[in-house]
Amino acid sequence: IHTAGEAGPLDERTARLIKLAIAMGALREGAVRANVRKALAAGISKAEIMQMVALAAGTVGMPASVALFDWITATLDKQD
Repeated sequence: IHTAGEAGPLDERTARLIKLAIAMGALREGAVRANVRKALAAGISKAEIMQMVALAAGTVGMPASVALFDWITATLDKQD
């Protein structure tokens, strides 16, 4: 299962954004943090990652958005 998504038409950048979005929607803290790090390694900017939090807010609600914001900003701060 771990490698099942590696082959296919999606480029790495798109796949990383999707995986981060799934982790965010599922509110899986460890997966969110790991996918933020992997997204940065794939060349996705901090601004793009933070836009994902804003986009998720309407779907996941305010309490979840606050949690996502905290997890993601803490992870981004550690990458500096």
